[in-house]
Amino acid sequence: MLLPWSKQSTLAISNHGIAFKHADGQSQLLTDSQFTLANVAPLNTDQLAEILIAHQSSLKHQQMQVRLSNTLIRYLVLPWQNEVFAKNDWQSIAQHEFRKQYGAAADAWKVSVSFGNYGQTIIAAAMDESLFAQLEASAKTLSFTITSIQPLLMTLLNTTAEPQRDWTLIAEPERIMLCRAYKSEWQQIAIDSPPTGLEYQHAEQLINRNLLQVATNEQPSKVNNYVSAALHKVWKHTDNKLQKTVLRSNSTQAHALWMAELPLNKKSPNINLDFAENTQLNNTAWTWGLLAIALLAMTLLYAQYQVTSKKINQQIELSENKTQSEVAAKHHLDASPAMQDKLKLAQLTQQQLDLPWMQMLKALETVKTANPHIAILSISPNKNRAEIKLTGQTSDFSDLTNFLDALRTNSSFNDAVLVSQHLEDDQAKLLYVFEVNLGWRV
Repeated sequence: MLLPWSKQSTLAISNHGIAFKHADGQSQLLTDSQFTLANVAPLNTDQLAEILIAHQSSLKHQQMQVRLSNTLIRYLVLPWQNEVFAKNDWQSIAQHEFRKQYGAAADAWKVSVSFGNYGQTIIAAAMDESLFAQLEASAKTLSFTITSIQPLLMTLLNTTAEPQRDWTLIAEPERIMLCRAYKSEWQQIAIDSPPTGLEYQHAEQLINRNLLQVATNEQPSKVNNYVSAALHKVWKHTDNKLQKTVLRSNSTQAHALWMAELPLNKKSPNINLDFAENTQLNNTAWTWGLLAIALLAMTLLYAQYQVTSKKINQQIELSENKTQSEVAAKHHLDASPAMQDKLKLAQLTQQQLDLPWMQMLKALETVKTANPHIAILSISPNKNRAEIKLTGQTSDFSDLTNFLDALRTNSSFNDAVLVSQHLEDDQAKLLYVFEVNLGWRV
């Protein structure tokens, strides 16, 4: 798990180019305009290895997020099965479905699955195992670290905090992908491979064909279009009421470079199709670490207050010693702007310390101890709104409901509202990741 302040570089790979964006923000295209990645089975990864070796000096010691064009990925939407819970089982189901559609070639693919809410359909993605192996080998040889390997679909849909409610169309050179959703649940992913220059026309045809396949009441209010900057000249920027262009480009740019410059998502993703193995921190240690940091912050604030208060008292005593009466002392204080500023600082600091920080943290620690299966990931108090925002995770939904009940019955809190929850995979099990708004009796 990367710390929030960790800086990452981005490596973008498409059929027509490879680009790199350094952690400092500089971007460069690693291939020329004639480059074509031989996307045939098995995928020829020697081209990729040669390009990475040629730019070893730029890649060395980088924390790298790899983004793959949708042309290098296959997708499926799987129906929910109540009796299946383990991530490995869902990956096996996805592998079997890929093999049914694509034949024996699917045996050489690496599969990733992403979970939504309980009972909802699941999206699966597959990439060539040879490409994955080449990326890992290059990272080891060229001394860079891969933090994630994700398809373009994942990158784009995680740029917003909102779940997938409407249809989404992703347009790349020679590849159009339409993602259908209904009531925040995945329905189907449709693919088209138009000739160069005809991407816009094929996109309209793909949308119209799919509109005919669904009932009127299930049709979307809009279709969010993510269009590569490489298609700027051929894409018609019309005022279509149904289609809404997201991340509009004002000029033509190489597709791989456009992919590399897409913003990084540092929050919990709406969909997680990361092919790289993620190292998870120990949940218990992370929770207690957060509490320790909060206690340390309170201690430092109190120490700062003591120092400030001592200095102010010394100034006040010195001022009083120089006056002959209470009237003269009051006049001296009123006439000193510096003294007034120090008194205001003392009052503000006192107000901060009057808040029951220790009482709140102790109460939260008590509830956490009584619910050991809950892992608290972050604590964000808001003194102005008398509110605390908690994020956490657990493997059992009943543990979450028990945790909410314990918070609501604790005298230090007046309410606990479940703002959001979704399923994520952690190796061989599913985790409920949730966010709670908690009333604080200040």
